[in-house]
Amino acid sequence: MSFDGTLIHTLINELNPLLAGGRITKIQMPSAFEIILTIRQQRKNRNLEISIHPEYQRVNFTKQNISAPARPYPFTMILRKYLQGSLVEKVEQIGNDRIVLLHLTNINDLGDKMKYTLVAEMLGRHANVLILNDNDNKIIDLLKKENLDVKGKRVLLPGFVYELPILQQKLNPFEQNTLNFPRPTQIEVAEFLRYFQGFGKDTFKELQTSMLAMDPSQAWSDFFDKLASPHPTIYYNSENQPVNFTAFPYQSIDLKSQSYLNLSELLDTYYAEKSSFARNKQAAQAILTHLDSLLKKDHRKLLNLEKDLKKAQKADDYRIKGDLITINLNEIHQGAHNVSLENSYEPGTKVEISLEPELSPQRNAQKYYKKYRKLQNSLKYIDQQIKNTKAEIEYLETVLTQIDLADYNTLGEIRQELIKEKYLKVQNPGGKTTRPVKSKPLEFKATDGTKILVGRNNLQNERLTLREAQKTDYWLHTKNIPGSHVVLKTANPSEQTIYEGAMIAAFYSKSRHSAQVPVDYVPIKNIKKPNGTKPGFVIFTGQKTISVTPEAEFVAKLKV
Repeated sequence: MSFDGTLIHTLINELNPLLAGGRITKIQMPSAFEIILTIRQQRKNRNLEISIHPEYQRVNFTKQNISAPARPYPFTMILRKYLQGSLVEKVEQIGNDRIVLLHLTNINDLGDKMKYTLVAEMLGRHANVLILNDNDNKIIDLLKKENLDVKGKRVLLPGFVYELPILQQKLNPFEQNTLNFPRPTQIEVAEFLRYFQGFGKDTFKELQTSMLAMDPSQAWSDFFDKLASPHPTIYYNSENQPVNFTAFPYQSIDLKSQSYLNLSELLDTYYAEKSSFARNKQAAQAILTHLDSLLKKDHRKLLNLEKDLKKAQKADDYRIKGDLITINLNEIHQGAHNVSLENSYEPGTKVEISLEPELSPQRNAQKYYKKYRKLQNSLKYIDQQIKNTKAEIEYLETVLTQIDLADYNTLGEIRQELIKEKYLKVQNPGGKTTRPVKSKPLEFKATDGTKILVGRNNLQNERLTLREAQKTDYWLHTKNIPGSHVVLKTANPSEQTIYEGAMIAAFYSKSRHSAQVPVDYVPIKNIKKPNGTKPGFVIFTGQKTISVTPEAEFVAKLKV
């Protein structure tokens, strides 16, 4: 539905009884786009939020924690000067548009009764908040000062008379009580609905769908009856991200949904979750960029190590050349640049050997033996370095996969893990650190009722697999692919439960968009963690493997 005029109309009906007669006791601005008015009415304080943020424009009561800057914004001081202590008379909407007026009464420094209006214009990139003096309708001040607004039709500066933006000459749908409309075509319905103010895309689609499916007059009437008794609803995508909201459940939206007691609670929850996802995305991006850089560095390191390994594996060639020179010392003259000698290790073949002419044959032999020993000694080191680098690549790829699926708290745990493992630096060394809230594994329920738990980061994977799971539980993980630990809370899983667990394991892995993903499954008792290995790393024996193609909708239906 978005925050369209239709929803605002319903919201105003909700806000008015809770605001009228209330007194503004506190004014804060947490950001340059947000105003929080603490209003006390009938012995209860409520925080009214007005936001003109480019993506989160709204008016609603909020229960979110408020953190205002130490130095108030200039507009905060103006708001406090004129509106602190004022009484709320009523809240009003202009037509069915996205303009909300808060009518206020206050006493000025001279003891005179003054009337003010706080205007919230939620008009996209031209959104603004203004304080008006009702005596002359002049602008006292405004949040965003503009000489001329869009198309140059209004002057938006203190001291100028306030004029409403030029609104489209459309009808207010709440003043259209009944319709006399024969069964129309889709084009006719669309043309009809365009005559009215305040219909967002979703509202337009919902009305259009219902008016085509039934008697249009009845559909129109039913829609506004439902708005009069709202059942606020938020819709979530397959990754549990909030993507839409409406004043009541829309038949034209086919997504998982959650109902709320009122529109303020809905808006507060929706935008808090959206903001959390935005913060999460921003925080995750910084970590992703850093880890991606480390991963590229490791891949280059591995490539160079593999080249060194190939050289080291030729160590025997140098030993053989040293042996052949030693065997044929009498046949080699000092000053020669090269020599061709019979290969006593492969009779019938000859070996071409480069020599340093300034060295004696014996010293040339010693030089080849020295190269042999050096390469031979490096083999163990290179092998270990390759093993360590591959383990680090696997670890970093696992963390990258986890970040893609992480919420804000889970991301905090991942950040702490990376700091502990020396992949990230402490952001405020010596300062007070805020430990993230310990997140819980995701929980699913198999068709037969078996509980399925999924770790969302390496620390959680270890807790789940090595400490919380029973020895008789079953464990699943994508085969040789970074992903989450999945635990089936049963000693005897059915084939269907194993299949469902495998679908979940594949979905929460690097191969979530691939087909025929191999997933290992094994009893927990067969799993061990080698000493000194990275968080989340385990080894196991006796596993079986199943291949599945993960489906987001299938997994979403199993989520608790």
